[in-house]
Amino acid sequence: MLPIVGLYFSNFPAKRRIVEILLKNGISVKHGKFFAGSLEVPITAIAKAAKVNRKVIYYTIEYIEKNYVLKKIFGSLKPTTDFREAAPLWNFDVIELNIANNYLLNVLRKLPKIKMFQIIASENSEEMVIVSKTQITHKLLEKIKNIRGVKRVTLFIPKKRNIKICNKCKIKVCSMVQ
Repeated sequence: MLPIVGLYFSNFPAKRRIVEILLKNGISVKHGKFFAGSLEVPITAIAKAAKVNRKVIYYTIEYIEKNYVLKKIFGSLKPTTDFREAAPLWNFDVIELNIANNYLLNVLRKLPKIKMFQIIASENSEEMVIVSKTQITHKLLEKIKNIRGVKRVTLFIPKKRNIKICNKCKIKVCSMVQ
């Protein structure tokens, strides 16, 4: 999770669970309320997800809104769309990469030229997801798996194709597409 969470919430485990839910889901804090984009999220929903009572939620909101840095961070969060499950229906390939710590930027720089519909990655995550308009070939798969820092590659394809794989790669075929 973000270092800011540890810095401000290390002594408050219940509040930490709440802010981790907010960060993971892109839920912002504004004017004493939770929002997913422009939709208000009920306080009881966050309390239930974090397994805390509403009082802890109110204290967390107050804590966030009294601190300038936290207010700026949590006031600007927005949810994002993850197309990885719908991609096969559009005939797009999905590449999931497991990346060694501190290699995200290296992997991003060294990716071969492919038409990316969406890329999902965060600095402290060991996972990167690429939704590709380009059909991933054996040659592209080889280039990706040989990038320094890539531990494992999983390719999700809409239809069965003849692709050679190695012990570092895994291919899954979408059963939703005919």
